[in-house]
Amino acid sequence: MPNLSSDQAYQLASQFHGLSVAVGDYRFAHWDELSAAERKRLEDLQWTLMNYSSDFSAQAISLVVDDLQGTLSKIRGATAQANKVITDIEIVSKVLVIAASAAVLGAAIMSGNAEGALEAAGELADATGS
Repeated sequence: MPNLSSDQAYQLASQFHGLSVAVGDYRFAHWDELSAAERKRLEDLQWTLMNYSSDFSAQAISLVVDDLQGTLSKIRGATAQANKVITDIEIVSKVLVIAASAAVLGAAIMSGNAEGALEAAGELADATGS
């Protein structure tokens, strides 16, 4: 199989999540009709599908982080400046703004939102006055 893009991995994660939910829904909807062995097998398969979904999600995030390599210097610069400003600043409201901006940056990176991460890095740089 050729390498997946982050969007393709995300789509697969979503599709396998849907399959997992469908298997679980079926298991519960037909609980009384199924033998204990059938319920167990369906549960095992549900978990397998959910694990694939999680694996594809992790792959999508990893691919997006790889895509961020070009923006990492901007992120590094913004976070280094934020560290310096937080260390030197004495106004708590400014520290709160910088910390909140850094949290938005972290969330964008963790969610695999490359465009959002670049924007958040800029906002963090703005918050630090750089």
